[in-house]
Amino acid sequence: YGLTEVPNALTNTLTLQFNDVHTVRLSGNRLVKLPAWTRAHFSRLKELNLANNNIEAIPGSFGTISKLKLFLLKN
Repeated sequence: YGLTEVPNALTNTLTLQFNDVHTVRLSGNRLVKLPAWTRAHFSRLKELNLANNNIEAIPGSFGTISKLKLFLLKN
């Protein structure tokens, strides 16, 4: 059980509201890569919880999320 990728409907909703998003919690799924939108447009993102997924790599561009205070990726 769990998401293997983020549904387009959720992605579309988030892309319309990126500047107001402070927290994204996608823990406990089966994601194997970061959604493309996590690497851009998150000027106010403070918390990203991707714990208990199957993420294999973090792109270098991910470091551009400057206000990120909490990033959970443990399995």
